[in-house]
Amino acid sequence: MADMLKQADMMQTTIDSMVKMQSLTQQMTDDMHQMVAKMHSMTIDINELRDHMADFRGLLPAPPQLPLLGKALLRHPGVLVASLRPSTASTASTR
Repeated sequence: MADMLKQADMMQTTIDSMVKMQSLTQQMTDDMHQMVAKMHSMTIDINELRDHMADFRGLLPAPPQLPLLGKALLRHPGVLVASLRPSTASTASTR
């Protein structure tokens, strides 16, 4: 009889653990559904932003130096800084 009571207690412990696991799994499922819904909403928002940014593409002219300098700006970032400073030759020729 004592073995049966011990076995019943062990089974109850196992059942309690399973109930707790089921509860946690349900919480994780609910959280995952919320994350999926937020992801869908964010995808819609990003697509709308992309579409609206495309509306401005024709209004603003592209900086003329960037296509010409290309990868050189990435290899030598000081070139961009130097090109933004007023050069002494251009100011001297305008005087």
